[in-house]
Amino acid sequence: AGGLPANVQLAAYNNKLYGTTTQGGSYNAGTIFEYDPATGVYTKKVEFGNNYSATGATPKGGLLLYNGKFYGMNAEYAVNGGGCLFEWDPATNIFTKKFDFTGTTGAYKGSYPQNSLRLYNGKMYGTTQQGGTNNQGVIFEWDPVTNTCTDLYDANVTQGREFYNNVTVYNNKLYCASQFGGASNYGVLFSIDPALPNGANYSMLKEFDYTNGAHPNNNEMIVYNNKLYGCTNLGGANGAGVLFELDPATTTFTRLLSFDYSVMGSSPLGKLVANGAKFLGLCSSGGANGTGTVYEWDPASPNLAIKKAEFGPNNFNNSVNPGSTLVLFNSKFYAVSYNGGYVNRGTLFEYDYASNTITKKMNFDAAENGRVPYGRPLLYNGKLYGSSYTGPQEIFGTPYGCLWSFDPSTSTYSRKITFDNTNSGANGRTPLSSPIVYNGKLYGLTQNGG
Repeated sequence: AGGLPANVQLAAYNNKLYGTTTQGGSYNAGTIFEYDPATGVYTKKVEFGNNYSATGATPKGGLLLYNGKFYGMNAEYAVNGGGCLFEWDPATNIFTKKFDFTGTTGAYKGSYPQNSLRLYNGKMYGTTQQGGTNNQGVIFEWDPVTNTCTDLYDANVTQGREFYNNVTVYNNKLYCASQFGGASNYGVLFSIDPALPNGANYSMLKEFDYTNGAHPNNNEMIVYNNKLYGCTNLGGANGAGVLFELDPATTTFTRLLSFDYSVMGSSPLGKLVANGAKFLGLCSSGGANGTGTVYEWDPASPNLAIKKAEFGPNNFNNSVNPGSTLVLFNSKFYAVSYNGGYVNRGTLFEYDYASNTITKKMNFDAAENGRVPYGRPLLYNGKLYGSSYTGPQEIFGTPYGCLWSFDPSTSTYSRKITFDNTNSGANGRTPLSSPIVYNGKLYGLTQNGG
């Protein structure tokens, strides 16, 4: 089903949500998926890895909707090994690779993109972790009409290197932060004027120094009241990251608040999302369980953030360690986590602001249902019962099978008994046959255990 979604803000289209996973699928090279919040139905649309050179693999960002089609980037493989930019049509399910990244030279310089594309004036803008003249990453412009790629900036140690963030477009310029580089190697905040040539279009705005933040990783700035707001993953008074403000008119940088591991959460990821007059964000760790938080920031009180909800303990019942941006859909917020779920391969979750609750909606790589069923299902009291020889994988990391039921009238699957490794399989392991019913109870055999 896909696994380990990363840096994904789900994209809403035709009343459904779309995103990517970095792993999973038949070839464990990532997927494009569709999720219908109304029905809870998950559909794998594209899986990468069947032909690495033709499709690339391992997308580490979300999808951009443009003229009825989705655009994204794969971080690895393709012809040159450094990924590619692709187009996917949800109406026809046709996947088209638009170009291969060419590394340090060539028409499509750059390699290993770690994020998503952004649209401005009919062109798309993105960043890469490596490639470019100095092999430290690039910022590029791509024209979908002509399939022309322009190298706008070649990263370097002094001015900022290695990009994990999306660009933010404001007032005809691109604003971006690098994870490394600058005097202290904590990253650099800068702008690029795409109207000027490479080498003359760069303006340094802030060198992060840990006190005012460090290593802005997978964070995107937003524009609000003609100012830019963003986060860093580390640094600040508590070492847990900061929320900052940049005034483009005066290039004034202000650290607004420092995150706190237990009070607000730690290591903010993604970007702030409007919720009325306030904003919501996600921390990938911290809180009571150390697995992340949902926090709220009010521009009227810019030096304060409030923890709204905490993710649960790190077990297969919960979504943990959110790794993306919330998206508002039908009055509720949705996002993905890169840990948690039945096989710890990530989840898709829902946050209800009205009730302040986080609900896991689905598991990626959903092996919780068991795998490799043997024997014929048994029909009893309107339900089907059967066994699986292997799976689920969450019990001690080793699959030993399960007993399950399925209600055809509601399409509801329920795992009833999990065979596990407790006491060397005292209750049995790896059933190979169907159960039978006798006096209202089910009886069966396992091949191993005991």
